[in-house]
Amino acid sequence: MLCLPIKYIFGWLFTINPKNVKEEAQESVKAFRMQCYDGIFDTLFLSKVFLKEKEKRVEEKLKEIEFHKANFHEAQTRLKQSEKDLKELRQFTFEDWKLKQAQTSMVEIEGFEN
Repeated sequence: MLCLPIKYIFGWLFTINPKNVKEEAQESVKAFRMQCYDGIFDTLFLSKVFLKEKEKRVEEKLKEIEFHKANFHEAQTRLKQSEKDLKELRQFTFEDWKLKQAQTSMVEIEGFEN
């Protein structure tokens, strides 16, 4: 007895000509053939289109994430600097300000001689 491996059954069924079967089975055979066409098209063509499109979108998202990460790190650095500046400003006293004003005014008067 000769047996056809199961993986070949559907391909073999696809070769059945609807004209060679009983009239009441012809529509089922035609419908099965259309399903085979759709399955082959999906598997050999659409799946590749899908994978290519998906890969493109993944690459775009990865670039977008890298961009946001870079901006995030830059923003973190700026935030830390601003927090440091704020802390120094809050610790800045009236005496510090007067001292700085005196130093500034000496620079302006440097060329002036008594």
